[in-house]
Amino acid sequence: MPPIDISTAVNPNLTFQVAYSLWTNPALSQHWSDTLEVFVSTDCGASFISVYKKFDATLSTNTPLPYQGSDFVPAANEWRLETIDLTPYVGTSNLLVKFRNVNDYENIFYIDDINVFRNIN
Repeated sequence: MPPIDISTAVNPNLTFQVAYSLWTNPALSQHWSDTLEVFVSTDCGASFISVYKKFDATLSTNTPLPYQGSDFVPAANEWRLETIDLTPYVGTSNLLVKFRNVNDYENIFYIDDINVFRNIN
């Protein structure tokens, strides 16, 4: 994402939609999971802080089970809105946001509708 100016923002947040299903049953002794992690940087990318990390059943949006042994194509009710509070970074004029998806032999992962909301003073 391009740098974001939240230097004078009031209650800024980052939102996105996610859809994901495990391929393997998480109750089995041997199973894998993809991981989604979101980072922010306030120093032009010299360092990043993790502000969101989900994997395994906590990342899954598949219902009623968190897994299915076939390609996952989400139904309308299998998307979840995630919100990350950016208030701790108010005052930053060059906030960088980075998404990292680590694949681990699992299913198809979807992300959509990435938005930053910032009410300006």
